[in-house]
Amino acid sequence: MFIAFTLAALVQLAPSEPPVALTFQRRIANANVRRNGRSYGSIGLPAASVVIDGERLAGAAIVVNNHVLVEMAPVFERLGVRTTYRAGDKKIEAFTQDRGISMTIGDRMAMLPDKAMLDVAPMIRDTKVFIPLRAIGQAFRADVSWNKGTRTATIVSSSKTKPNGPRD
Repeated sequence: MFIAFTLAALVQLAPSEPPVALTFQRRIANANVRRNGRSYGSIGLPAASVVIDGERLAGAAIVVNNHVLVEMAPVFERLGVRTTYRAGDKKIEAFTQDRGISMTIGDRMAMLPDKAMLDVAPMIRDTKVFIPLRAIGQAFRADVSWNKGTRTATIVSSSKTKPNGPRD
């Protein structure tokens, strides 16, 4: 999905040319500046971040149609969840000793052990698998939240919580 918009008279591409209007396309966390099919570089936009049990991860979060998805590999690795991904049928399986979830890229149906409808389907962006933040909470009893202001997805694993709050 692209969101296109125009910046007017902001850049002078060469000393002999007057400032020109540029159209650039914004993708997830960067924007490529183009004019007449020629690229003039990228403009970095604030990326979303992921915090698990108080530790910021290198993995990214994206927002699609007001739903937060997080990069599968670093999130599940940090949570101690084993994962498999079968590219042939686009099947994702993630499990611990007593919990698990099975999802398919592009399909909102998941097995948690019962069937459940996800808010948004898992997807692949830039060769990385992204899964719905809420599915992590449902599958592994984690507390999950999204701070729109700071663009931060926060996950507190069930091993760090108990009914009366955080462990000491």
